[in-house]
Amino acid sequence: VANKDGETKHYIDGKNKETSSWLRYTNCACTIDEENLDVFQYNYEIYYVTNQCIKPGTELLVWYGDSY
Repeated sequence: VANKDGETKHYIDGKNKETSSWLRYTNCACTIDEENLDVFQYNYEIYYVTNQCIKPGTELLVWYGDSY
């Protein structure tokens, strides 16, 4: 999560499987057409919402934009 000045304030540490969240399994989509999760920030919270039916075992992909 970045503040209005672009400084990183929070991030996901997915190193330890025992203590990390499910977000360790999300990846950046190569194109917007591959995206199956939408992400948005509301205040200081980050939300992920599926934008299609996702079958078990399917990779979770987010399109962050052309700059990533």
